[in-house]
Amino acid sequence: LEGTIISMDCQNDKMVYEIEICNIGPATFIDSLHLTGYDENPSVQNASVVYTKDTVMSPLFSDSCTIITISFDRDIRNLYLVINDDASLASPYDFSDDFPVSDVFECDYTNNLIPLQGVPRVSAPDLGPDTTMCDFGTFVLDAGPGFLSYVWPDFSEDQTYTVWQPGTYWVVVMDACGTMYTDTLEVRVDPATIIDLGADRQICEGDSLVLEIPNYNQITWAPSDIVSCKDCPKVVLYPDTTMTISVVAETENGCFSFDSIEVTVGDGFFMHDTAFICQGDSILINESQSVPEVLIS
Repeated sequence: LEGTIISMDCQNDKMVYEIEICNIGPATFIDSLHLTGYDENPSVQNASVVYTKDTVMSPLFSDSCTIITISFDRDIRNLYLVINDDASLASPYDFSDDFPVSDVFECDYTNNLIPLQGVPRVSAPDLGPDTTMCDFGTFVLDAGPGFLSYVWPDFSEDQTYTVWQPGTYWVVVMDACGTMYTDTLEVRVDPATIIDLGADRQICEGDSLVLEIPNYNQITWAPSDIVSCKDCPKVVLYPDTTMTISVVAETENGCFSFDSIEVTVGDGFFMHDTAFICQGDSILINESQSVPEVLIS
């Protein structure tokens, strides 16, 4: 006798296999069929019996086949099914020397072993509660092991997913039985980890500029040759040309952040004009948008 797996299905808490049993010998099989399942390979090591079934079949003629159904708890990870085994023999045993164990004789017993697999139940994925991450940081999401497939927002298919920026993230998983699960969480940037130097600045040639980032560690300003202190939280800049000023620093909770601004250095200007006013009067000067309004009285 020889067995071949035809189909596998998950039905609630059970694994259901259809197995084709073929009589490849010259004689007609007219006995009930003993089936025994073990948690390990009984021909290799000591194994425990976890399944038995006796099937009364119609005569199985030479070169003919029949289909039987095997159902067992899906939490049984491995089931080594042995055809024509009445569970009377202690394992480990040798198919060639120790069989038959029933009144059914075969030419070859080595093909009587059929390894089957269960699909243990798994919990739905849990990405955890909504969380925060460092500015310019990363955060790793883990959907957990044991699923047949994983799908993340970028259609990657790994168990884990690395978040590079804030947003809403989800995962869809499927177990080996085809049951699908999903979970979602939102990742925000911790405001305390954001360095903000403000808007780009405009200064006159020869002027200086003060920048400050309090409550940060391991500070590095660049370019370092135009700041009063390259690693201080408060610095004075003396740019002589338009340039980008940047800073990298570590927050109190160990996050590293970065920011930069463009400092435009413009030529100085001189304006001269004469106006006569009476005592007690005033005059408003507003030459252009680039010069602030001045009230003289």
